[in-house]
Amino acid sequence: MMSVPGRRSTALFIAGVVVASSATALGWTATAAPAPRFDPVVAQLKSGSLSGRVEFVPLDETVLIEASFTGLDPREQYSASIHEFVTAAGKGCEGVGRLLDPMDLSKSPAYRPDPADFATAAVGDLTAKFGRFEADRNGEFEFRGIDSTFSVNDLVGRRSFMLDGPDGATCATIERMPQG
Repeated sequence: MMSVPGRRSTALFIAGVVVASSATALGWTATAAPAPRFDPVVAQLKSGSLSGRVEFVPLDETVLIEASFTGLDPREQYSASIHEFVTAAGKGCEGVGRLLDPMDLSKSPAYRPDPADFATAAVGDLTAKFGRFEADRNGEFEFRGIDSTFSVNDLVGRRSFMLDGPDGATCATIERMPQG
């Protein structure tokens, strides 16, 4: 017997519509259990003319990363990462520790993350996941990306965000957003 492509999926779709319609007619509604809610957290960077803000917004099982920077050199490339520890007051990036990498992926000599598969990159290696970036001609850069390898709760008050460029690194502790 020969199968007709798409016929089974069409039948399953129709069956699903019938079941859904019957459930609605009976007054049933499908609701998912509410996911734990965490407020967004933020890292605010300031060093010389460089100013930036990186916001980590919790979604269902992913994190939306929104970043905005000014004062960058438009001729240079920058990388971004999350590190193990918070920044010490007045110490810049000193003491932020290694790249956040609980599986020690980046320690392997064969570390070659695939941007199409975040599981191949260290958790904090945002450059491996999203690539290096360049500012526009005004020295500004904006970014939005989704990451599923960590949660906001993994970051707040325990990690630092690092922006690394030609003039060195700038770091900031990832904290709860200021109220008000």
